Amino acid sequence: MISKNKKKEINISQEWIYNYSLYYLSKYSSSSKNLEKVIKKKLIKLSKNNTLIIDEVDQWINLTIQKLKENKILDDLEFSKSKALSLFRSGKSSKMIYGKLKNFGISDEYIRIAISNISENHIDSNSNEDLDYNAALIFARKKNISLDKLRNEPKDKIQKSLKKFNNAGFSLSTLKKLVDLDLIDFQN
Repeated sequence: MISKNKKKEINISQEWIYNYSLYYLSKYSSSSKNLEKVIKKKLIKLSKNNTLIIDEVDQWINLTIQKLKENKILDDLEFSKSKALSLFRSGKSSKMIYGKLKNFGISDEYIRIAISNISENHIDSNSNEDLDYNAALIFARKKNISLDKLRNEPKDKIQKSLKKFNNAGFSLSTLKKLVDLDLIDFQN
């Protein structure tokens, strides 16, 4: 019986890398560093003996990314703005947004611009504290934490809820503003 699972041999070229990049970007938005990681991962997966990526292929990847940037298909600033807004809307703190964008290989300057863009366009006041306050309200809603009932809960339940906020990257000053509790008892 003849096996039907034979895979077609793929010739890796600059054109193949460019076409794969377009295919990937049609499905997902990405930063340039993240796209580079994805392409390299795909190439390692396709190589038969898992040899390291040669310099020529590395050069092709860089040329492809430059070409995508020139054609405005790949834009790190727009990606960071949209990703930061998405993370904010899901209740992430500014620290968490910073960390996630840094993992995508976004520069500190673009992260700062993305966070200030959220503050300017989606928050009444332009400070990170208010950004975190609004994100904490969203976080509380998503985690089913009732802020009104929290004040009347036993100390251990309050501590458990505050730990959730703290683990999500919210500062104690944001929590104090959010819950109006005397947080000296809960700082451990």
